[in-house]
Amino acid sequence: MSEKFDYSTKMINKRELPAIGHILNQKIIKELVKDIDRDEVVKITREIIGKLRTNIDKNSYENYTPDIKIETICGEIVNQARESFTPSILKIHNATGIILHTNIGRAPLGNHILNQLSMRAAGYVNLEFDLSTAKRGDRQQHLKKYFKNIVGAEDSLVVNNTAAALILILKSLASHPSGEVVVSRGELIEIGGSFRLPEIMQSSGSKMIEVGTTNKTRIDDYERAITSDTKILFKAHTSNYTIKGYTESVSISDLVSLANKKNLITVYDVGSGLLRMPHALQNALQKNKLLQNALINEPTIKEIISSGVDLVTFSGDKLLGGPQAGIILGKKKLIEKLSIEPLLRALRPGKLDLMALEIVLA
Repeated sequence: MSEKFDYSTKMINKRELPAIGHILNQKIIKELVKDIDRDEVVKITREIIGKLRTNIDKNSYENYTPDIKIETICGEIVNQARESFTPSILKIHNATGIILHTNIGRAPLGNHILNQLSMRAAGYVNLEFDLSTAKRGDRQQHLKKYFKNIVGAEDSLVVNNTAAALILILKSLASHPSGEVVVSRGELIEIGGSFRLPEIMQSSGSKMIEVGTTNKTRIDDYERAITSDTKILFKAHTSNYTIKGYTESVSISDLVSLANKKNLITVYDVGSGLLRMPHALQNALQKNKLLQNALINEPTIKEIISSGVDLVTFSGDKLLGGPQAGIILGKKKLIEKLSIEPLLRALRPGKLDLMALEIVLA
């Protein structure tokens, strides 16, 4: 008769690793199974025992005997299981000095937004249901009145981020058959995660035409670049860098005038998206020189819409303080064309983003 092995006290060697069933019968593991699916616990247990066997085999020539008790193995199983099922997106403190930091979620949602969101999201909502007609509706309709009232936009469309907004616009309006998009070399921006404007244009199927130089671009540069294939005159707001000194750039008003003369479309990617200057901020600007310098070159969406631009894009989770979203405002006929682009199905936002954005705008 072989001696009965007491797993709870004796040290484990390479011949005496505990059986899976014995481990699962330990009290601490039984408690774990109450919180976490048993199959997952078994899977983790097999992985840990397998690694121990492999480690012992690799070191057998050294007569390697791991000093491991069953309590240690059970503790490792519990730790690994808890880690696997513990949320990894956690609330943190922002001590970076950067208020709208991409890596830590940009703008936090205010308590009013969260309270309203929790009440509405707890049940069913009329996301794509028209209450007035009792028929299927359009999820985009919920926001159009706000953008019209706040900044005077004819129409609006919301997608999941600004890169998606640009790809949708370029693919729908400038990719067939070889649509050209004219852009200043000084505005070839790179957005978060190393996504660059030239790469976005390439992926959309449009052809980018660079004009001017890094520090100087004139309206004549745009005009000379226009061909029969030109579809869009594009402008990007350099919100995260500045070029100082011997510089020159084309205003959106001048670009709109040229586009109207040539029957082209103007698109302005503003990035941050300051809808309009709130009264409280206007008062603060009068008293605070630092704020004046920070916002001196920040255009408002209301001003841009007033310039006659065809389409303007910006983020929902920067200066607007809402959820991540790419917002497209502009001429109704163009928004309607974007709305029937099949790609929109893959880029549209979900109900939580739309609900949070409506609360912000309201």
